[in-house]
Amino acid sequence: MLLVACGILVGCLLPIQTAANTRLKMSVGTPISATFYSFLIGFSLLVITSLVTTGAILPGIIDFGASASPDYAGAPWWIWLGGVAGVGMLLGNILLFPRLGALQTVVLPIAGQIISGLLIDQFGLFHAPHTPLTIPPVLGALLVILGVLITVGVVRPPRSGRFFSSHSTPLPTEPVSAPGPQIWLWRLLGVFIGGFTAVQASINSQLGVLLSSPVRAATVSFAVGVTVLALLVIFGRQPLKVTQPKPGSELASKGKKNPPWMWIGGFIGAGFVTTQAILVGEIGTGMTVISALMGMMVGSLLVDRFGLMGAPRVPVTKAKLAGLLVMLVGVAMVRLVG
Repeated sequence: MLLVACGILVGCLLPIQTAANTRLKMSVGTPISATFYSFLIGFSLLVITSLVTTGAILPGIIDFGASASPDYAGAPWWIWLGGVAGVGMLLGNILLFPRLGALQTVVLPIAGQIISGLLIDQFGLFHAPHTPLTIPPVLGALLVILGVLITVGVVRPPRSGRFFSSHSTPLPTEPVSAPGPQIWLWRLLGVFIGGFTAVQASINSQLGVLLSSPVRAATVSFAVGVTVLALLVIFGRQPLKVTQPKPGSELASKGKKNPPWMWIGGFIGAGFVTTQAILVGEIGTGMTVISALMGMMVGSLLVDRFGLMGAPRVPVTKAKLAGLLVMLVGVAMVRLVG
């Protein structure tokens, strides 16, 4: 029970990570620059962890060279894409957060993660064990989608025993800067980003087998992510200078300076990856995923409700709570029953 609570607690921190990275973007100028800093901090922490626990900075990575052992020889090219998927996830969250708020930034990718995970299992992608679809996980996926629609306000809870559409109009309190049809492009992007989560998990799982350690795999994954982002920064001429709010800006008018907490995103990311790797071995993948998702939902509600880390305050309605409950039931059917 203590380990499950640990998983929930770590999951609660992910919406805070997104909020911090979003604030960092305001100080460095672009989402790519903010993502680079976050990855660099997380990578540095994982390198220190690897150095302390194994005595090597990037343990196992040289085994992919000419002297690779038979177990490592012939590793597929896509084994490196876990870090690229991680970049897409973090960059996408920074883009979504100011437009959709913490809750939608969390729940929309969950739907994409579940759908992509089922497809990966069905077709055995990324060397995942082939797991034919059965009724429980399919029903679970449908419940997750229904829960998402309830949470974002497209479908409302039963009134007189029926569901009805809200004509795709966001709640008036949603902190959305792209109202109307544009909001659906951002919501679709949120679902698409969730697919990166499933892809990264599958790839890093195979990388963990090759390196005999999920923590090593996470370190290599972060190294790839930092490399990709460094190239984007260099060739895209992205700014890396951290500046204070410009005079006349909204932040400057409120007398706000760069807060120290805007740097914690990388720390949370490294801590989450390490904790997940430990929990999978102790309580299993299913409970690890569910505990993390529970924490993410709770954390996103707290960020929206209290306006943490400078986020706009958004009321927590009964409809949102009902949608999250439906999602949790759906996730449990996919991860535990299926």
